[in-house]
Amino acid sequence: FTHFNLEQALNLIDEVKPKRAYITHISHKLGFHSEVEKQLPKNVFLAYDGLSLEF
Repeated sequence: FTHFNLEQALNLIDEVKPKRAYITHISHKLGFHSEVEKQLPKNVFLAYDGLSLEF
């Protein structure tokens, strides 16, 4: 895989069906973080600088 646009990333996430997915390396041209996340499926989030995940 290589760089995806948002639609391609969401399609792959739909195929793989992870419990949670974080989209990284997004362009500021996508829009405001809070507004974009409202449009994403409930298990998909936009990553951001300083994000810390625990497994």
